[in-house]
Amino acid sequence: MDGLMLRCWQRLFFLGSDLGLDDCFFAFEVGLAAFFVFGFVVLSAHMFLYFVRGLRFGVGTMNFYGRRFNLYLLLAVTLALVSGCAAFKKKDAPTAAMRIYIESDPGQSSASKTISLLRSQPVLVNIVNEPILSEEDITAARLMAAPGGFAVELKFDETGSWTLEQFSASSPGKHLVIYGQWGEKLANGRWLAAPSINRRMASGTLTFTPDASHEETEQLVNGLNAYARQNAEAKSK
Repeated sequence: MDGLMLRCWQRLFFLGSDLGLDDCFFAFEVGLAAFFVFGFVVLSAHMFLYFVRGLRFGVGTMNFYGRRFNLYLLLAVTLALVSGCAAFKKKDAPTAAMRIYIESDPGQSSASKTISLLRSQPVLVNIVNEPILSEEDITAARLMAAPGGFAVELKFDETGSWTLEQFSASSPGKHLVIYGQWGEKLANGRWLAAPSINRRMASGTLTFTPDASHEETEQLVNGLNAYARQNAEAKSK
C-alpha cells in the first residue's frame, strides 16, 4: 500500500510518462481537465471584454467623426447656397418667341403640316413639323426701315448661322416660314412671313417684312433682344 502511494505521488509531481497519472489518480485527472477548461473560459471572457471595449471605443469614434462630417457637410451646403444663388436663379419668362421652319417637299406629308400665312391674302404653305431655328439661336433683333414700311433683321449665333447656311444651301427656291409670339405670357402670336430662299445665306442674318403692325413688331423685337441678353448672361456663368 505504501509503495502504491509512493508511485502515485512521484507521477503527480514528475508527470511520469504521460498525464494520465494511472488509475490511482483518475478522479484527480478529471479535476485537472476541468481546471484547464475553466482557465480557457476565463481567458475567453477577458478577450471578449477587451473586444467589447474596443468596439465601444470604435463606435464612439465613429459617432465623433459622424458629427464632424455632418458639420462639414452643413457648412459646404450653406456655402454653395450663398455663393451659387445666382446660378440657381430661375430665368424670367420670355416676352417674345420665334420659330423658323423650312418649307417641306410636296410629297412629305407624314413629317409636315399645312399653315395659313398672311391675313390679308391667306396663302397655304406646307412646312416640316419641327423648326430649324428659334429664339435660342438669336443674339440680336433690329427693327429697321424698308421700302414701303419696315422690316426685322435677326442675327444668329454660331450654331444658328451654320444651320441657316446649310438649309439655305440645300433648299434653293423654297421658303423659310416664320412664326412669332410677343407680349405678356406670349399672348399674341401669328405666322409673320415666308421669305424666299434664292441664295446661300452665309452672313448669319435674316431679314423679313412681318405681317404685323409697327407696335407689334416693336414689342417682338424688344422681347427677342431681352431674351437674347438673358440667354447670353446665363451661358456666361
